[in-house]
Amino acid sequence: MDALETARHALEQQLEPIEREYAHLTGQLDVLKQARDQLKAAIAELKPANPGRHKKGGKAGRPSPCKSDVMAACQRLVEANAPIAKADLESLVKHTLKEEAGFSLSGAALLLRSCLASDAFRISPDGEVSLSAPPATGGARDAVSEAGLKPCG
Repeated sequence: MDALETARHALEQQLEPIEREYAHLTGQLDVLKQARDQLKAAIAELKPANPGRHKKGGKAGRPSPCKSDVMAACQRLVEANAPIAKADLESLVKHTLKEEAGFSLSGAALLLRSCLASDAFRISPDGEVSLSAPPATGGARDAVSEAGLKPCG
């Protein structure tokens, strides 16, 4: 063998493991590309169709009532309708909060139970709700103050 032939043979021997490693890495790259494409497709399927508008109509929701709002509604309705069945009062309070005061009913049931359990109201064994004490001249606002509540807002 002459010098050129020896050099070419030595270079081919160095190239052989590099070619094997290249083929192996190319196969791994193809697997990674396929996995990446599948993940990107799955992510795209989970994105909202119209980002930027989360609620239908895009309008803001109603505010939730606080305890003093519920207490004032209860006080006013019991004053006007005493004695009133507990179920009827609950229905009227929810209607008042939603339709007249513009509140959502989120959390209203829990606040209503809390208000009716306060000392401001008396519930008979028959489920009739009445005021524990005669109404003060300030009406619902005084009942809120007497119950130790702060007005909302």
